[in-house]
Amino acid sequence: MWLWHDFSDESGSKYSDQYGDSSNCMDISSVPVRRRQQYRTLLWPCWHCIEHLSLQKYISDTCEYEVCTFGKKCTIVNFDFEIRKSGRAGNEKLPAYFCKKVKILLDIVAKNYYYIKQGSKLLLNEIQEKRMEKVNADGLTEEEFLAKYQPGNYKRPSVTVDMMVLRMMQRLEGMEILLIQRKNHPYIDTWALPGGFVDIDESAYHAAARELQEETGLQDVYLEQLYTMSQPDRDPRMRVIDIAYIALLPYDKAVEAKAGDDAKDALWFQITYENHKIKLQNKEQNISIEYALIEKEFPNGVLKIKNYIPEQISEEALAFDHAQIILEGLMRLRNKVSYTDVAFNLVPREFTLPDLQKVYEVILGEELYKTNFRSKVKNKVVSLGKSGKPLSGNRKAALYQYCEE
Repeated sequence: MWLWHDFSDESGSKYSDQYGDSSNCMDISSVPVRRRQQYRTLLWPCWHCIEHLSLQKYISDTCEYEVCTFGKKCTIVNFDFEIRKSGRAGNEKLPAYFCKKVKILLDIVAKNYYYIKQGSKLLLNEIQEKRMEKVNADGLTEEEFLAKYQPGNYKRPSVTVDMMVLRMMQRLEGMEILLIQRKNHPYIDTWALPGGFVDIDESAYHAAARELQEETGLQDVYLEQLYTMSQPDRDPRMRVIDIAYIALLPYDKAVEAKAGDDAKDALWFQITYENHKIKLQNKEQNISIEYALIEKEFPNGVLKIKNYIPEQISEEALAFDHAQIILEGLMRLRNKVSYTDVAFNLVPREFTLPDLQKVYEVILGEELYKTNFRSKVKNKVVSLGKSGKPLSGNRKAALYQYCEE
């Protein structure tokens, strides 16, 4: 069963299914509209419906398929729908006509969820069957081709993941990064990011989550894919492609550095990123690793892109290309904190505004004006009606909690 959306009525207040059953039509003009709606399902809308509602920028993970049965391009959407404020100031609401259109679409999905889900499965099966029937130049179907395919005839790289695990220091005076000391060749006794090989039956993300749990014992923390390191000579053992991840830990999580089976030691290092230098230091063990950042230009089309290359200036160094991974992670974090709420992953569920401001200042490498900062985050936090002592000061302050706008 396929949905058909009747938007012939300019008010957009009615809809029907493919079979034209008028009992399924309803007038929703009086339905209250919330500013935010979220709905998760597998949605199969007619291609012109999404275009008509101008919802493309509000829908994520869109994949398009050419559907032979209909002869038109349709869209399968993994529907994680959210009405965003799209840069609007303060608590200004979205236009009523837009909210009404969204409410119509959500009601369609809610009332026809079963048919949408079953219909999507049937059509996807049909697409897959048609693909399996096609033959190549040798007259082989996909099943026959795969039965004869010999992957061992081709060279294949190994894949690893490395984790850039960051947290705030005890008094929020800076950030710390977790490093392990390698137990074996290559780079024996050298400090490196924790990581490991991706198992044959897991994705890179699941491998990173597994490594994070093994190294820190933590789950359900912020984890983002950072960069893919693919220089052919990056690992002296063999061709290894590395997928780097960044993990952010709240400062209320007590995480003891512990060495895994393949590491001699594990320590937290204070990390500073300023004056075209990166410095990693563990004062207790008297270990200091420093890199100067050399600016270079790289052509990309008609543009020349500026980037930085870390150059070792201390006796100690990091293994592999991990200095470059750390530099990319610090630049990414500094950039994202200005337009996302990523910094809230470094604070606990309850925090004070002075502590939150200190986190932002450490990431950005500069002091912020109190008034401007509080104006920036006022719509992102909610007061809990109680107070606590901030880590970055002595006077009690109100406690807040993060809330999405």
